[in-house]
Amino acid sequence: MENKINKKWFIQAINDAGFKTMMQFADAVDLDSIKLSNILSGKRKLKHKEIKKFSEVLCKNITEIRIALGEDASDYYEYFLNGFLNEQDSVELCRLDRKIKLPFTLYAGNLIEVNTNSYQPFLNHGDIIGYRFQNISNDYNSYINRIMIVGLINGGIVLKKFFPTNLNNDLCTLMSLSVNTPPIINSTILWAAPIDFIIPNSNH
Repeated sequence: MENKINKKWFIQAINDAGFKTMMQFADAVDLDSIKLSNILSGKRKLKHKEIKKFSEVLCKNITEIRIALGEDASDYYEYFLNGFLNEQDSVELCRLDRKIKLPFTLYAGNLIEVNTNSYQPFLNHGDIIGYRFQNISNDYNSYINRIMIVGLINGGIVLKKFFPTNLNNDLCTLMSLSVNTPPIINSTILWAAPIDFIIPNSNH
C-alpha cells in the first residue's frame, strides 16, 4: 500500500532550501531521480538514515519529515533531560522538568543537552547526547579516539576523547573537542561511558 505523501510540502521545503531542481536535491540526499520520484509518489519508503539525511538537507526536524511522508509519527517517546554539557567539557547532572521526544522507546541511559557553542563544529548548542553506564572492557585500547563521558577521580564528570597512555591501561590522556581547553594528561579515571548517539538540535 502506498503512503499518502504530502508532495506539496516537500516541493515547498525543497524550494525553501534553495534547490532549483529535483535533481539537485536528489544529489544532495544521495539518491537518483528515480528513487526520489518513487519516494514522493509513495512507492518507496525512506529508511531511517535517509530520513535523517532529508532532515539535515531541508533543515526540518525528523517529525515533520515523517508526517510529510505519511507516516505515523506518534511512535516518538518523551524522556526527561538529565543534565547539561557546559564549558570546559564539564557535565552537570541534574533532573530537569523539560522533556524531549526521541524515535525509540525504553532508552535506559542519560540524556544531556549541549549548553554552549564551544564545541563547534562537532557539537552545537541544543544538541542532545545519549550515553549509558556500561561494563566496558579494561582494555581501554578499544576505545581509542572515541568520545566518552568520563568520571574523574576528583569527582568531576567530563566529555572527552579518550587515549590510553601506558601499557597497563590505568592512565589515559583526555582530549577536549574544544581547541580552547587543554588536555588532561596521565589521568586516572573512575569510569568511562561511550556515547550512544548525538541528536542535532534541529531533529528534536
